[in-house]
Amino acid sequence: MILHISCDDQFVRYVDKQFMEGKTSSRLVVCDYSETPRLAKHAPHMEYIRAYSDDFRQLLQSLGSYKGIIFHGLYGRWAECVLDAVPDSVAVAWVIWDGEIFGRPEVCAAFYQPLTKWLWKIKNRYAYFRNGFRPKTMYFVPSEKFRKIKYCLCDMPQEAAYANQYLKMSLEWVPYNYYSINETLRNLRDKHVVGTNIFLGNSCTYNNNHIDAMWKLRRLVAKNQKVITPLSYGGTGLKKYIIKAGKSLLGQSFEPLIEYLSLEEYNAKMLSCSIMIQYLGSPGAQGNIITGLWLGMRVYLNKCSIMYEFFKSLGAYVYSVEDDLNRKNPNLFQPMSAEEMEHNRKVLEGYFGEKITNARVEKIISLLDK
Repeated sequence: MILHISCDDQFVRYVDKQFMEGKTSSRLVVCDYSETPRLAKHAPHMEYIRAYSDDFRQLLQSLGSYKGIIFHGLYGRWAECVLDAVPDSVAVAWVIWDGEIFGRPEVCAAFYQPLTKWLWKIKNRYAYFRNGFRPKTMYFVPSEKFRKIKYCLCDMPQEAAYANQYLKMSLEWVPYNYYSINETLRNLRDKHVVGTNIFLGNSCTYNNNHIDAMWKLRRLVAKNQKVITPLSYGGTGLKKYIIKAGKSLLGQSFEPLIEYLSLEEYNAKMLSCSIMIQYLGSPGAQGNIITGLWLGMRVYLNKCSIMYEFFKSLGAYVYSVEDDLNRKNPNLFQPMSAEEMEHNRKVLEGYFGEKITNARVEKIISLLDK
């Protein structure tokens, strides 16, 4: 029997479908501090346990009865408490959610471009003064605690390699992705882009490097183009600065998506774009990148990012902000040709297809439940 441990997150519904639906090899437990879950409530086979409750203490005492434990993300003191209580005889795997490593203050700033890093420093100083000269930081599980973990589960080997480098460990990489290309695309599978707009970023975070990307676009965008910028998800304190910079640098071409849109509205925005810019340095926006490639967008990535290295290693046609987002590029705002789009689709189907995604789940079950 495998125990799955997760915080209250929307990813839980994918864990439920992959490991619980029609199977008896797993138990799925969601822990958090609230009385009831907010985001994971649509996972029908999960159990919700409030952190540090009597049920939580019973969970800690039962950990030795499992052959394997998978942490889906590893955030906060309660998760560290669970990890500490796992007996050495139980195999432990960790699905990296990026923030456990890449969100740390000593790591994240290395992935910010100059203008974003400047804003990040200014806002951090302001928060420091406002907090009575005390640093206000998110709690991260200490690096040494990860030594109980044997397997790192993620779809990009480069991501596992970075985690190992930071942690000074040799976790074994096991390929895993929460959903197949079908679930990523949903009703866009037979669609392709038809517009000339620009899709910038995926959320309101520093990691998107919005301001630096907009600085590069300021003299490239035509008046009839829109720079569609999703900002409904992420930090609210950052949003006003991105919007102000967008209006200043891009004028009427800047179109921030501030409110949550329906799936149909969001898809229509994507289909109106011929290119996508994801200037993230650390992992993120992978679903958007996959969708953009499938739809035939010319996707520009941070040349130094793990995603750029990953998609290049798969053989996908992707381009870099540093080398290709300029007037010298004759195809600057052109979508991919039909042949290029079909090539990218075959690459994505080969790595994220439903058959291989399911096979990875079965391999993980056999690896941990032996």
